[in-house]
Amino acid sequence: MTATLRLFVGFALLLLLGLPPRCAVAAWRVERAEAGFGLALDAGDRIVQLSAATALAWRPSPALQPVRAALALPLRLRIRDEAPLAKEPSPGPVRTDFDHLDDLGRYVRAVRYEGTTTSWRLGELAGVRLGHGTLVDRYHNQIDPDRAPVGAFAAWDQDLWGGELLVDDVTAAGLAAGRLFVRPLSGQSWTRSLTAGASLAVDRREGLGLTGFDVAVQPWHSGGRALTLYGDVAALGLPGSWAADHGLHAGLALALPGPAGEVVVSAEVRRLRGAYRPGWFDTLYDVERVDRFSLHAGQGKLAASQSRPIDSPGAALAVDVRIPAGIQASAAFDWSRAEGAGARLWLLAPDIAGLQLRALLVRRGVRALSDVLSLDGSLAAASARYAVVGPWFAAVSAAQRFRLAGPDNRQAVGQTELSASVGAEGRF
Repeated sequence: MTATLRLFVGFALLLLLGLPPRCAVAAWRVERAEAGFGLALDAGDRIVQLSAATALAWRPSPALQPVRAALALPLRLRIRDEAPLAKEPSPGPVRTDFDHLDDLGRYVRAVRYEGTTTSWRLGELAGVRLGHGTLVDRYHNQIDPDRAPVGAFAAWDQDLWGGELLVDDVTAAGLAAGRLFVRPLSGQSWTRSLTAGASLAVDRREGLGLTGFDVAVQPWHSGGRALTLYGDVAALGLPGSWAADHGLHAGLALALPGPAGEVVVSAEVRRLRGAYRPGWFDTLYDVERVDRFSLHAGQGKLAASQSRPIDSPGAALAVDVRIPAGIQASAAFDWSRAEGAGARLWLLAPDIAGLQLRALLVRRGVRALSDVLSLDGSLAAASARYAVVGPWFAAVSAAQRFRLAGPDNRQAVGQTELSASVGAEGRF
């Protein structure tokens, strides 16, 4: 442990003190740096947490928006292991935090660029959608607590055409998805908004591919407010095999910007057949692809869907809110006669009078009112951080998450995580 601590301290000092407010390397500028200490309870294990982090910005030219990066150096030391024979000896560092390339996201939290027509980001991907969310709907690449891959997402819109690309892990891609769209009509009328797109999503680990086509139009647009009507058709496999496993989607999205922020309300009706499920690559996918614990425990999503073909109507409703202060909130609900209802609630508040909040709840298989009040089979996570005085802050977090365990890591096991920490932050 001594060698590990020395290595951590050395890198932390380099990260926090070795870079002046304006770096000489590639004109990177340090905007924020912090260090913290905390205690955690992770599935019964007692853990000491040390951390160092920094936020950087680089503007390659005055005409471009800056590239921003968030880097971290976490170190977790297990001081008591609830199952020492099945895990690692304790006390000692939690080696599963740094023994694979898919842990790189613990250190490279985010690198992002937000331009006028192009944006991209690396690191943690949270809430990613392609198009109308027919194939990829609010996907999260770090939902498994034992994996923190660096994902990539890029989007561009060149007026007449554009696209979106997603890779779950740049070091060993499992999921790759993309969508291209065109606006073939010119002019100033609403016909100019006509958009046609094609999507493809592939998971090489499961030997799985989904394809889709979509069309959308904005019959009303005024002062930033807009009404969009859309239709999607999607299926497992290539178009030639669509007869058995496909879905039809028809919906609308209403955008209502205002001085206090923007609200987007969307609603959709669906017809689902065979093994097809809407928004296949969603928030829980990276666990459910192995064990669809919330609906069909012991089976992966593909096997469970193929063994239980459906012919069912469905519906979805979502409300997304963005406030200029950086506050974002969303509530998304879906239902099908075959699998019941589900919900995803998300909140991000970066700064409310010194208080930062983040929360996520994902619920599946709701068939009765009593199911709504139960957290069984649900993912729930919440964290808060408060600027106490000067540079000092305090933070707490609690979560019920699912990690893959058992023979060949094919079983999703729900576990509780609790943590509390204190630290200091400097802004430049």
